[in-house]
Amino acid sequence: MSYFLQNRSAERSERIMLLENALSEVKVRYCHYHKSRVVLFCNSRGTVGMIDYPSGKCLWEDMVGVSPHAIELLPNGDIVVGASGGGDDTKGRIHYLTLTEDGTYTQAWEFVLYGAHGVVYDPKENLLWASGTNDVVALTLTGKQIEGKGARIPCGYGHDLMADLRDPDKLLVSPSPMVYQFSKRHNEMLEEYPDSDVLHPLLRAKGISSFPDGVVVWVAYDRHTSSEHPDHFSALWPGKGVITYREENAGFNKARVFLEQYQ
Repeated sequence: MSYFLQNRSAERSERIMLLENALSEVKVRYCHYHKSRVVLFCNSRGTVGMIDYPSGKCLWEDMVGVSPHAIELLPNGDIVVGASGGGDDTKGRIHYLTLTEDGTYTQAWEFVLYGAHGVVYDPKENLLWASGTNDVVALTLTGKQIEGKGARIPCGYGHDLMADLRDPDKLLVSPSPMVYQFSKRHNEMLEEYPDSDVLHPLLRAKGISSFPDGVVVWVAYDRHTSSEHPDHFSALWPGKGVITYREENAGFNKARVFLEQYQ
């Protein structure tokens, strides 16, 4: 993410530095409005935006909600932001922003979700899945909660929500202190699933993503982590086991696959 931010105009360097030090989400999507691949980002200090890839040009930027921690781009160009509340979970919201003709955004609705931390678009059902501190919920694109869909997060502290690209029925939910797989078909949090012997016991998994070929990547604390964010991320390679990558002075918050697909 540093590459995109550093290639923006020099007069905004101070603000860019602040963004780099508080990124809470990045996600790659294809934007039909701009006819290009884009990187979406949000920052726990309130900034959200869209950056052209690979040029690094900032296409849109705004302040949305209290401590944004998740962002999603819909096929129609609209954007959804999950804002956690910045330590006050009662202020958690899902914000829906409508694309205007000039490429900017206006808020159409917001949904109160305690400690909102994750949001993903489901192209098969044309709805949103969102996670907060305690729950995974399903929302219509008009902001209504869909009854009978979603589930309670057994141990609470929901932090990340991503499509499990290994299985179109599943989402990966990473609360603290373990990782669940959520079945959309059965509205159930699963403790046993492929590779759950490694993933389910993870200590404070802040972020998790997967590849269609079965690789899973995550950011999680271990017993040696004392800083606010881990200095390492890990990948589980089918048939090869877990490989951990460390970077001195780094602070990883989430792990993201550089793929445009939703599910």
